[in-house]
Amino acid sequence: MSHPIRKKTPNRSEPPKTYSDYKKYKSYLADDFHLSCGYCGIHHMYFGYQKGFHIDHFAPKSRFPELICEYTNLVYTCPVCNIAKHDDWCTDKACTPISNGQGYIDPCCPEYDEVFYRNEYGKICVKTSVNNASVGQYMYNRMKFFLKRHEIFWVIEYFDDTLDKLNTIFSKMHNDSFPYFWEVKNMITKLEKMRQKYRKEQKLLNE
Repeated sequence: MSHPIRKKTPNRSEPPKTYSDYKKYKSYLADDFHLSCGYCGIHHMYFGYQKGFHIDHFAPKSRFPELICEYTNLVYTCPVCNIAKHDDWCTDKACTPISNGQGYIDPCCPEYDEVFYRNEYGKICVKTSVNNASVGQYMYNRMKFFLKRHEIFWVIEYFDDTLDKLNTIFSKMHNDSFPYFWEVKNMITKLEKMRQKYRKEQKLLNE
């Protein structure tokens, strides 16, 4: 069983204003990237929400300063992916991100979701049978997609989503004489308490 590397594919919109400071685009990027890292898909709540997330320059600003405020070159990203990628670039042209099987796929490109996926345990993997599989492997190594933290955060979100689905299903079980009804209800109640405790502790860590 496999899962998408991200819940939704990001789509850059057209900001209503043009800024000379790229950091002012952060709220627009957060919306366009569905509050998640463009590369690994981790929700920004695990890093302190917007204040803890970074803005990556797909074509590095250190090498292409003319693109420092170009919105189409910005990526809403977690600190882990941004630091790992840093200013790496495999060509001398901003418009050419790939050369000789190495480089980067723009996370807003549909091809990104064709190259990367997660296995049943949340581990990020590269599809070997698709075009640019070698580029995917290059990114996998360079951006340290093998780190366990990418799996752990995904598992937490998977638990969260599964509990929501379980609540929806249980809400339709109106007959309290249904076998195991009260047992299931007690289990869900305990899981909800644990989720609330986790969310509370998470907020304290981010303050």
